[in-house]
Amino acid sequence: MLAVAFQYRDTRLWEILTDSDLFAFRLADGLIGYCCVMGNAGEHFSLGLYRGQKEFSSYLNTIRMTDRRLSEVEWNELLFGMDFVKCEFVQAAETNADKKKMIRKYVETHGLKIQRSRGWPDFSRYLPFRMPSDITVEEDARDMVGALRAAIAVAEKLKQRTPASLGFDEEGDYPTMNGGKVIPYLIPNADGSYDWTTTELPAFQPDKFPSPKFKYDIPAFTLKNRHAVGICQMKYMHLPTPIDGAGNELPYLPGVLICMDAESGMVFPVFSIDGEKDEHDRILLSLANNMIEAGNKPGTIEVEDERTESLLRDFCARCGILLSRQEKLPELEEACTFMIKSI
Repeated sequence: MLAVAFQYRDTRLWEILTDSDLFAFRLADGLIGYCCVMGNAGEHFSLGLYRGQKEFSSYLNTIRMTDRRLSEVEWNELLFGMDFVKCEFVQAAETNADKKKMIRKYVETHGLKIQRSRGWPDFSRYLPFRMPSDITVEEDARDMVGALRAAIAVAEKLKQRTPASLGFDEEGDYPTMNGGKVIPYLIPNADGSYDWTTTELPAFQPDKFPSPKFKYDIPAFTLKNRHAVGICQMKYMHLPTPIDGAGNELPYLPGVLICMDAESGMVFPVFSIDGEKDEHDRILLSLANNMIEAGNKPGTIEVEDERTESLLRDFCARCGILLSRQEKLPELEEACTFMIKSI
């Protein structure tokens, strides 16, 4: 990993390509790896790897994040939901002591030099709603090495060829959500060479949100027979405060259901504090218990996004509550933003 990282750093590929100039290569498992070169603006020298259509949707989400119409909550959900691996070059002060010692030893052994500006390689794994971590899985390491080697091959080709002649978009346009943009595609051979062709980028693949069954019969029966009063607006989101995972699991970002009485504006959050496993089930049970203690239930629950609608669909059906999808709930969005900023 360090060998190819330093070779890639020396190419300075980000001076030729921008983060819209994607290329792809075939992974060992047959999937396509989509590579993004970052650093053309002079910051964050790195190479990002997105495996297959699902992970590539994370790249497309970075384009969505430039939309100024996004609320802070929506922007955070896109950021926290990233799924990719990355090799970034950082300053010495950004590298912990153990990594620094290992990298220095490698450099001294191989007679290399660490560039003064962002010269320390740092490998990261991003998983949805977890804190970024070092690369610890062999598959991630293997594919990141493959991505760096492919990037080095691209850099070598660009010494003799123009980007357009290799299949890069001459206009430098970003990919669209509909897919179809043609990019260079490298197929590795056993001898380390590549066959060069092109491929089309895939379309955006929307997330499939969990829609848990509300499996608690007694609370469901109790609420179904309770008097219905008013409208409650709800939104499920993740808090930007990591909680340690169980065992060897990475720290995760906990989910919370923000509930607001539409008439009074009173807001109350519903958490699950017992770990990530079965979090949705516990949030729904806690919501049911809150309603039972209050002595009534809302006649309607309004939501503005598919994630929350999926979470509450079976709960509302079993408890006799109308679930209504709205285009925008600005007061609820404001309450969610306040909660994020207050943490």
